Amino acid sequence: MKEKNIIKLDSSMIKAHMTCPKMFHYRYGPEHLVPLSPSAPLMFGTAIHSGLEFMHLNNDLTGGLRKFIKMYPEDMDSRRTQELGKAILTDYYVHRKDEFKMDIEIEIGFAFEVQLDNETVALIVGRIDRIRKGNYDPTEIWISDWKTASRIGPSGIAKYVRDIQMGIYYCGCTFLLGRCDGVAVDILPVMKKSTAPQMYEYNYSPYEDQVLDVIASEAKQIIEHEKTGIWPERWTSCQNYSGCPYQDLCYHNGNITRIKETLYRCEKWEPWKGILEEEGDGICSAGDSIPVDESGSVRELGDKEASGVALSPMKPMGNMSSNVSHSIHGRD
Repeated sequence: MKEKNIIKLDSSMIKAHMTCPKMFHYRYGPEHLVPLSPSAPLMFGTAIHSGLEFMHLNNDLTGGLRKFIKMYPEDMDSRRTQELGKAILTDYYVHRKDEFKMDIEIEIGFAFEVQLDNETVALIVGRIDRIRKGNYDPTEIWISDWKTASRIGPSGIAKYVRDIQMGIYYCGCTFLLGRCDGVAVDILPVMKKSTAPQMYEYNYSPYEDQVLDVIASEAKQIIEHEKTGIWPERWTSCQNYSGCPYQDLCYHNGNITRIKETLYRCEKWEPWKGILEEEGDGICSAGDSIPVDESGSVRELGDKEASGVALSPMKPMGNMSSNVSHSIHGRD
């Protein structure tokens, strides 16, 4: 066994660092800060996801609605009402129930490594909402990502499809099943006029090497920031998505400890729990090490060279799904 330095990341962490390194530090650094006031869009979207997962696994609309109501027991704002959420899930079930038989996996976890240098790897983990057969060719493998959105337009669709999250999911599916033939964004409109889901499909094979380069670049920058203790602000991102939740810390004019105690709480982000064999212990810095099997073979994603970035499969854990022929981490 050889000790390697491991930095564990997921798409949320990478996206946060790309948006603003200081925001990454506040959320995923030692203090694990999250706002005391819950985010209505986040809570609503999470509850919708829970309902969708139940419906797909059980082909049961009523049970899916119960799951949603349990996670979203009251209206959090005037737009995202409980009644609207139930309408969204009902419309989804009516439009998609005949496609449930195409499901291969729902909410399946994955993990793969990106080699940063001879001693350091980035361990990338995540969960894919849905892996399914192709709509027109049942031998194809597609991933679908559920999105609740209040606005739908060409720029918004392009943003979802070309997002680093979808690129990471593409890589995760390729390691789980040996390939990925395309991605689909299944948008559930948060609009009273129409809650019918809208599917946008794209053949997505062209740039997994760029995805790996982005992962490697961001991971190396995070490691460097940890070493120096300097987390630069990216002021152009302060108003993204209704405003950064950490602006009070950046613009403070007083006791920053008091601001943290008043407006934030500590909540660790541990997406690797339930995916990796080992228990997550919070954010794993570049200086932490876990044993990695030195004999594990290294293969390139899609038989392409990723600008010198090598990926290696992890050892399987638990019982693999019968649908998975080249699994890294499946779901029990």
